[in-house]
Amino acid sequence: MSSARTLCLPAAYLQHQTLSPFFGSPTASLLGYQGASRLDAQHAALINGIASHVHDYDDTHLDTIIHPTGPVASALLAVAEWRGSISGKQLVTALVAGIEAECKAGLAVWPEHYDVGWHITSTVGSIGAAVAVSKILDLSPTKTTHAIGLAATQVTGLREMFGSH
Repeated sequence: MSSARTLCLPAAYLQHQTLSPFFGSPTASLLGYQGASRLDAQHAALINGIASHVHDYDDTHLDTIIHPTGPVASALLAVAEWRGSISGKQLVTALVAGIEAECKAGLAVWPEHYDVGWHITSTVGSIGAAVAVSKILDLSPTKTTHAIGLAATQVTGLREMFGSH
């Protein structure tokens, strides 16, 4: 926990402090922080996702303004590290599958989704993350469909929050 004091980003630090009572066994790395820090995969994915987006130096899918890598890679890297024994090919294949699903979902709802106030990276990013993690866990098509459904059901991402960090 001492490395929590050296988190580079205030938003990620605040989340770390808020969630620390709920941390499980440290199985996944926090990325981009001063000093080594590990958390359970669920919280590492969340905090890495916050850190990946907070400065808005994101990659951008120009057709939809989705920043695709942050949500997908944050979840995928945490779960892959937790699972272990993942090849580079498996990791890249899952990353590409997740980003492709995310961008296709974005194309299906763009621009109306964004125009009414949703932040498309948050909403379809969870779908991409579900696809990538399902792939790395080798879930069946039925379980993958359930994961996508759960991800889509639990999303939020109002553009009204832009600049609130």
